[in-house]
Amino acid sequence: MTRLMPSPSQPRWKRALDYAQRLTRISGFSDSSADGDDAAEALRNALHSLIEDLAPDARHMLALRILHARDRDELWHLRSAVYGAVARQLGEQVAQERLRRLDEVR
Repeated sequence: MTRLMPSPSQPRWKRALDYAQRLTRISGFSDSSADGDDAAEALRNALHSLIEDLAPDARHMLALRILHARDRDELWHLRSAVYGAVARQLGEQVAQERLRRLDEVR
């Protein structure tokens, strides 16, 4: 009795569909992400307000990282970078006060 071997390759549309599904799982996209988007934007705006008076070099580097953060968790993990930049330029006390304001947003 001979068994037919399954085709080693899937149709192109099936591979494209699988790839798209993997990407949506990685990025955390879901239909109910509207609330998450609003919260992420609020956090993004709060982070921008914390760095607006820094020197241009540090501000631009942080602004790029804030811009490229994909979700709220990535934005939240930028706290240490914001704290470090603010503490270097304006002092630790100012940095602690700014992070306190950020804690209120979350």
